[in-house]
Amino acid sequence: MENGQVIAREAIGKYFLPHNANFELIHGLVFTALDTLILLQIMIAKQSKIKAYGLRKLCEALPVMIKNINIVFLIPQDRIKQHTKAQNVPEAIDVRPDAIALTINQFRPVLREGQIHLMAINGPF
Repeated sequence: MENGQVIAREAIGKYFLPHNANFELIHGLVFTALDTLILLQIMIAKQSKIKAYGLRKLCEALPVMIKNINIVFLIPQDRIKQHTKAQNVPEAIDVRPDAIALTINQFRPVLREGQIHLMAINGPF
C-alpha cells in the first residue's frame, strides 16, 4: 500500500501471509486488481466461519478502493464430505457499513492431493 490510500501496482498478483501463523480469518491473501482482494482459507476443520468482526478489522486496514472480496475456501478432496454446504460469510453491510459498492463472494474449489503437492513450496519460506 502507498500511504494506506491505494494498493501499489507491485502488490497485485503477489501472495501475502498473515503475520500471525494462527490468524483465524485467513491463511493468505492476494490482490488481483486495484479493487479486488482474494482471501484464501484451507478447509481442515469441519466448519470454518468467517466472522464479520475479523473481516471488518482487515478491511479497516485496507484502502476503501477495495470493492470486491472473494473468499476462497480450498477444500482437500478427502474432506469434501465434511463441506457439502457453503460456509457462513458476512454480508458486505456488516463488514463495511459505509461501503456503497462492496461485494463479498464465496468460492469452494476442491483440490486433489496431487494439486496440493504442486502448490507446495519446497525449502524455507
